Amino acid sequence: MSKIIKRVKTYCTNLITTSKCKELPYHNIDHTQDVVDAVIEISKAAGISNNELKNCIIAAWFHDTGFSLSYKNHEYFSKKIAENFLEQELFKRDQIKVVLSCIEGTKLGEKPISNLEKIICDADLYHLTECNYIYRNTLLRKEWEIELGKIYSDKEWYELNYKFLKDHFFYNNKNELNLNQKLNINIKKVENLFSICS
Repeated sequence: MSKIIKRVKTYCTNLITTSKCKELPYHNIDHTQDVVDAVIEISKAAGISNNELKNCIIAAWFHDTGFSLSYKNHEYFSKKIAENFLEQELFKRDQIKVVLSCIEGTKLGEKPISNLEKIICDADLYHLTECNYIYRNTLLRKEWEIELGKIYSDKEWYELNYKFLKDHFFYNNKNELNLNQKLNINIKKVENLFSICS
């Protein structure tokens, strides 16, 4: 691990674990670490350079730090936090722009353009492919209830998630990753839960 990534990890971990982020059921340090790990895994399959990987990992550490300031529009604040830190670390402006574009790429509804944006976008939603997806999704449901006042019946929640999963696809779908295939397994699980509630 490079010195800059160690400093970024320390800074972001301290921020996330000592701010409002520590109270969030889903968007907490566990999620951030999972996204960093997913970035590394997806990047290996994508075959990007070490420098590109470094920028993507830095973006992964910062991508949800904005929750420490605001739940809504947190990506904007995440970019500000990252920009301030990287400027103090004397990062070149073009490198900072790459990191900030990666953070922007995690915003729902945005269409990532560069390979790095696609990698971190996939990493941020990597949990959609995992066997504990239903549990992780329960944490997000609780978080939305607390932070946004959004309360769903089981039927409404599973219908919402079924539509989201059906419309989603992963940009990096190398054979060794099989992300879309794993996604389909969870689509079936949610479909079954929705049918039980209907």
